[in-house]
Formats: sequence, structure tokens, C-alpha cells
Amino acid sequence: MKKLYILIAVIFSSAVTFAQNGSLGMVDAHATGFGKTYTANSRGVYAIGINPANLALPGGTRFEIAPPLNIAMRAGTDFLSIDEFNYFFGGVDSAGTKVGRYLTDDDKERLVNLFKDGGTFITDLSFIQFGASAKFDSSIGAFGFSIQDVFYTKFKFPSGIIELAMNGNRVGNDYDLNDMQFKSTLYRTYNFAYAREVKILPKWFRKATLGIGIKYVAGYAYVSLDKINTSITTDSNFYIGVSSAHRVLTAFSESFGVNYDFDSSGVKKKSSMSAFPEAAGSGMGYDIGFSAIINDKWSIALAVTDIGSINWNKNAAEYISESSMIIKDASDPNLSDSLKNLFKDKGKYLSSFTTKLPTTLRLGASYVFRPDVFMLTADWNFGLNDAPRNEKVGRFSFGGEWNAAKWLPYLRGGVSFGGADFFSWTVGLGLNIWRIELNAATPDFQYLFSPKSGKRVSFAAGWRFRFN
Repeated sequence: MKKLYILIAVIFSSAVTFAQNGSLGMVDAHATGFGKTYTANSRGVYAIGINPANLALPGGTRFEIAPPLNIAMRAGTDFLSIDEFNYFFGGVDSAGTKVGRYLTDDDKERLVNLFKDGGTFITDLSFIQFGASAKFDSSIGAFGFSIQDVFYTKFKFPSGIIELAMNGNRVGNDYDLNDMQFKSTLYRTYNFAYAREVKILPKWFRKATLGIGIKYVAGYAYVSLDKINTSITTDSNFYIGVSSAHRVLTAFSESFGVNYDFDSSGVKKKSSMSAFPEAAGSGMGYDIGFSAIINDKWSIALAVTDIGSINWNKNAAEYISESSMIIKDASDPNLSDSLKNLFKDKGKYLSSFTTKLPTTLRLGASYVFRPDVFMLTADWNFGLNDAPRNEKVGRFSFGGEWNAAKWLPYLRGGVSFGGADFFSWTVGLGLNIWRIELNAATPDFQYLFSPKSGKRVSFAAGWRFRFN
């Protein structure tokens, strides 16, 4: 199992993604500049996977192509700043040698408080393989196509571990690890989208469009701590009761060459990495969107994205551990072996298992003060399940764009609240050069003013060709 975890880290550290972002994930640099606000204001290729109805809206250009090098990255924690990490884990002496720190009672309390709600570590990378959109007259509609890779890893460190390490196994205390989480996935979508104007709506809609996206999903890797029920308790006799129960689900492409430690076939698989790995699972997903222009100023939008699932049926496996023990003598020389056996899990192949795509409800509105000069827009995104890149807590975002003159860059900014974001202040730039639109943004601008208090590293950059 240890070798498997190392391989997981290597695979996922090189993965990149784009657009199927659930309620929380990174998106293109254009939308990132608005505080990840996009339901009503995305256009062209950047509407695919967000709100397909926007493909047929006025604005933007008739034809667009998004080549590779649309990239976004966000990695870090929701609780531990660089200053705090260096204080507790990164001490060095005058010669630059790493040294330990003896924690005072205040230090211990401070560290426990940092982890009181658990410590979440997230890595979110994004990349577009290819995207294209074409908009025709109202009798035909608009079309979009994209090839997008999707990756997300979330690990939540259990708060009970830190409290146990700092305070010891106090009599009567029950330290559980049940808040620990780990989910990671890598898959690719081939997304076809279509939108057209509809005229059977109230007259106070100047223009309304409906859109649908259908995607084929090729799954390459999945790892999840599916269930956990593990605790440590000390009774009045100072006997320590330890119970461990967990289930881990995994699936990997044959191209990754993963060798499970329980496989007795004797066949050693070798990796054969390529731009098109063999799928470990597949599925279908659907996006539905609606957008309406009310007047010269106001627009509203509604979308539900990533309705669907992936069936993992190649190299699918589970690791299960369920055992308990009572420690009566902590000095027992056989204790180490007993604990190893306690936490040892047993693996076996599965015929298949199914996971959900990050189904998300999106609501948006925008207000144009002056076309191509100044606009404000707002979003509310709510995850309808707890799939990777999703959270069943609403995320509200608000952003704007200003362009003083066509030859100057577009200045963008926004804020985002809720979910794993807590608070995010974004700043972005956009520049049009001939038929090329260049975009860049950072979703954690607040850390530029105080780098040592930073908890995440993030940026987004991209480009697209636009033709009338």
C-alpha cells in the first residue's frame, strides 16, 4: 500500500485540468479575474462546462479557438500560513541547519487551535487541451467543443491526531480520526455543447437562450478514503483501546503501470505514459443552462452542470481494515508488531464501482454600465454532492471589469466567499492584440501584501483566438 501512495503522489503532481470545476475548482484566467464569477458573463469557449446557453448570447465573437497553455494552479491549505508553518515545522539555526522546537504550553494550545476543525490541504491544477466555438444566426444556433482534463486532490488532516500528540492520551478522552478525508481524481471530458435562442418566454426578456452540453468522460485515476471509523480511548485503568476501520477505493489506468501489493498473478505492469492514456473507467455527463438579457443593462443566468457519473471498471480495487485491540502495557516489546497488524489493510480487486461528477447549481447576474468599458457581475454556486471539486456549501462571488480605452488592458477584480475558499480576493488583466485575447489573474491577491501570512500559491493564465 505504501508504494501505491507514492505512485499516487507522482501521478497527481504532474496532472493538469480545466473547466469542469464543480462549485470550488479553478477555472480559466478570464473567469478567475472576476473572482471565479462566470455564470452570466462567460462567452465562447469559456462558456463550455459553465453555462452552455451563453454560447448563443450577443457579445464576444462568432468563432473562437482556445489552444493549449490555458493554465491555472492553486495549491495550499485553508488553515496554515507560511509564518505558522515555519514556526512549528521549519526552524533553522544560524548555519541554516534544521532544528527542532520545544513547544511551550501556549505553543501547544495554539497548534491545537489551528487544527481544531481539521487541516485541509488542496491541490487544484487546470489545463485545456483544445476548445472551439462557433455562433451562427438564431435559426441555427451556436456550437462548442472542448477537450478538458480534470484533476483535484483534497486531504483533510484529522484534528484528533494533533490533540493526542500535544496533550497525550488523557483518561476518559476519545480521540477519533473520523474527520479525516482524502479524495483525488483525474479524468478527461470530450464536451459537445449547443445553444440557441428561445422565444416562448415573457416579453420582458429581450433575448433568452437555452443550452445543453453532453460529455463523454474518460477516467484515468481515482483514490478515495470512502469510509473511516478509527478512535483511541484511555479508560480509568489507563488501558488504551484502539479501534481501526476504514475503506479505500482505487482505480488506475493500465498506462500508469500500478502494481497492487495483493495481486498474486506475478505479472508486473509497466507504465506507458502518453497524451492519451488507457481509461480505467468511463461515463457520461450533462450540462443544462439558461441565460436571458433583460435590457441594455441587466442579464441573468441559471445552469446545472456535471450531471452524471463515472463507472470505474479497470484495475478497480478496495483496501479494507477493521480491527481493534486493548493496550495494557505500553512497554510490551511486541506492541509495535501488534499495532502494525492493527492498521494493516487487506486489498482485493473489484469488478467496478461508480463515482459522481461534481454536479453544481449555478445562478448569476450581470449589470453593464457601459458595453466593453465597465461591467459588474455576481454568482452563487452550490455543490449538489460531495464529489471531488465540490462542496455542499454555497459559494458567493462578485466581480467587475473596466477598460478605459481599447488599447489599454482590461482591469478585473473580484471576491469569493464560502466553501473551501472562505475568502478570496482576485485581480486579473486582459489584453486584446489583433485576434488574440490574453488573460492573467491570481485568485489570492491578498497574500501579495503579506507573503508570510499566505496559505496558498495560485495563478491563472490563458489565451484564445477570436474571429468575427
